Amino acid sequence: MRFEMSGLVLLTLIGSWLAPEASAQADGACDALDFDGVDDRVMVPYSASFPTEVFTVAAWIKAEIPRRRASIVARGEDNVSGNDPWKIILQTDGTFILMLEDANDVNATYSSGTFVADDDWHHVAATRQQSGAVATYVDGAPRASFSSSIVPSSANSQFLTIGCTHGIFGPPPPPPIPAWFFPGQIDEPAVWNRALTAQEIFGVHEQGVAPDSPGLIGHWNFNEGSGQAVLDSSPHANHGFLGANNNINGDSADPERIIVCVCQPCDANCDGLFNGGDIDAFFLALGDPAAWAAQYPGCEILCVADVNGDGSVNGGDIDPFFAALGQGSCP
Repeated sequence: MRFEMSGLVLLTLIGSWLAPEASAQADGACDALDFDGVDDRVMVPYSASFPTEVFTVAAWIKAEIPRRRASIVARGEDNVSGNDPWKIILQTDGTFILMLEDANDVNATYSSGTFVADDDWHHVAATRQQSGAVATYVDGAPRASFSSSIVPSSANSQFLTIGCTHGIFGPPPPPPIPAWFFPGQIDEPAVWNRALTAQEIFGVHEQGVAPDSPGLIGHWNFNEGSGQAVLDSSPHANHGFLGANNNINGDSADPERIIVCVCQPCDANCDGLFNGGDIDAFFLALGDPAAWAAQYPGCEILCVADVNGDGSVNGGDIDPFFAALGQGSCP
């Protein structure tokens, strides 16, 4: 769960503190990309692993109501078939939809029916099964389901894009151009080659995307910190890049790398969660601060381990740390 505080997003306690460490979030989980809604995008070169008829697509988004349709994750039109199999889009009414298109350029949209353009973080997801059953989800919960007769076109070799789509405007032969740019922030987009169950979607919302998740073909967590590369943590290594091209110096279409969460007290292993998985890291911070710093680079020891707020990490923090675990929240 994410919630807004002082303009930043806190990654907060998820589930019971007694649960073992289960999050797929890693160091750098506070990173996201900010898209200007003008030309910013992420490009992932075409791969035969991209799913067409059966898939799940998901992402965290934070945006206000867009002036026009804004594409979140898309397989847009290519310059051969002109077909775009699927995309998820933020609508001008503040809801998100799944759009499908078949080989005859017939398309259909399937709405979540849930307002998400409130400038707060929301997790959005959509699935399509082989039977044609389509479902949309917001914040881990099912929102709408449909029986679709549209079979997404497999005749497509376009880049997978994050923050825009590709479209042909006017009669052929004009090539497809980037369009429907997303104005806001996107994090943790992911794609599977199967339709996840409602329980699995809830798990992704609560715990993040596990690298060994069955059927995962792309997960871009945007945690690189710098540079043009956008790395895929799935086994398919569908790596992408910021902007319009892979120029090492970047270009005007690069979204901005940003930090979207604040220091979370008691999160001793700095994974964005406070639970039983922090106990070993907390005692390492107490006993060997240098070793703790080496294991958790970029974390502030006083932020996460000075539980009693006295300006130092020592034995006085032990009792309040375990009291906080028992309460499920840190002071």
